[in-house]
Amino acid sequence: MTDDELELSILEKYVALHQAAQTAELPAADKCARELDMRTVLRELTSDERVNLDYMAGLWLDRLAPRSPRTSKGLLRRCSNSDLNTSAHKYHVRAFRDPVNNAPAPAWDRIRQLREKVSVQRPVAPKKELEQKFKILLSQPQEQRDFDNWRADAGEQSFPIGVLFIDIDHFKELNIRHTETKVDQTILPQAQALLRQVTAHRGGAYRHGGEEFVVLLPNHNSEEAMLFAEKLRKAFETYRFQVSLRDEALTVSIGVAIWPDHGETLSEVLEAANRAEHMAKSEGRNTVRMFVSGQGRSFERLER
Repeated sequence: MTDDELELSILEKYVALHQAAQTAELPAADKCARELDMRTVLRELTSDERVNLDYMAGLWLDRLAPRSPRTSKGLLRRCSNSDLNTSAHKYHVRAFRDPVNNAPAPAWDRIRQLREKVSVQRPVAPKKELEQKFKILLSQPQEQRDFDNWRADAGEQSFPIGVLFIDIDHFKELNIRHTETKVDQTILPQAQALLRQVTAHRGGAYRHGGEEFVVLLPNHNSEEAMLFAEKLRKAFETYRFQVSLRDEALTVSIGVAIWPDHGETLSEVLEAANRAEHMAKSEGRNTVRMFVSGQGRSFERLER
């Protein structure tokens, strides 16, 4: 992501929240109602978890919401509550609006400028193909295309690709309890939407069958892929799916493999991840396993 693209994404997040808060008519006393912590914004926009968020947030805050009175008014305004400014909330800023005319001001003007600039800089990417049944996750042909593209990039930069094979636990029992039609109409779309949400900005999520999914994670080594898989497992474990106005809990078993450590082709790495997922199921389900030389390796679950 270029600096222009990152600045555009930051500004869009801030002004969208500010606009929503204005519409909701939140109490004026609620100082943080329309504010975001710059670190939170950057964490969502930056897939690399090794980035020093405090340092990056400070740079962008000085750039977009300068504190010096000699500096011209910034695109964003810092938190107006001095107590919050000197506390853990010091990175909070809000979108600037003209206080007299209540009209869009510098941030909005800059967004329009950046959108035009970025659209010229950025080549139009081909639209990714969704699988046809639910049109939520990406298709298997798209999975192969994405893998090939990331592998080509990796050839120059030597970064690995994490491959996760995910299977919903006790799926047959779900179908018996709620009927296949009901599960197809409720649980599966929700599960796919959750998978897409958690995977956003990290890689791609693809449908392989009724209850089987694959996630590709470019630039993820074995440790990073396992940590992300554990995050995904927890997301499913804690989510409550809605079926006929009732809550339904479900879990997933996840197998992890890495390109090029566990295969030269996508099918070879998928086979390794699938074998690790079968081991996760055979050893109790609701867990994550890494493929190692044909064997599964246990992963110590975090915060369980």
